[in-house]
Amino acid sequence: MGSSSNINFNSTAKIIKIQEEYKNPYKLSKDYNRLKHLLDEGYEIVCFANYHSGSDNICRDICIARKTEHDNYYCYEVGARGIWYAKSNTHNTKYFSFNEAMENVNVEFIDI
Repeated sequence: MGSSSNINFNSTAKIIKIQEEYKNPYKLSKDYNRLKHLLDEGYEIVCFANYHSGSDNICRDICIARKTEHDNYYCYEVGARGIWYAKSNTHNTKYFSFNEAMENVNVEFIDI
């Protein structure tokens, strides 16, 4: 299948085509209500998220989704190696809602 590092993802159609070319033995989900519920239950969930690499390249990273508790609010995060691709919290409403944060980086999680 070759390297995807030179693929230019300028449109959603190209992203979908590339994703369809790779088969997965597991079920990926974009059910963000379910993901939030699992995080609220205390699970940390393996997922994939888009990030930009270079001017037009979009890559995927293997991430962990988690919920962290702070003094008087919760934070939902998706990231890897200290890089957080998506964040949403219950404290500051100027940030994205949970679903918007997940949609912005095309989060897909391994459904359990």
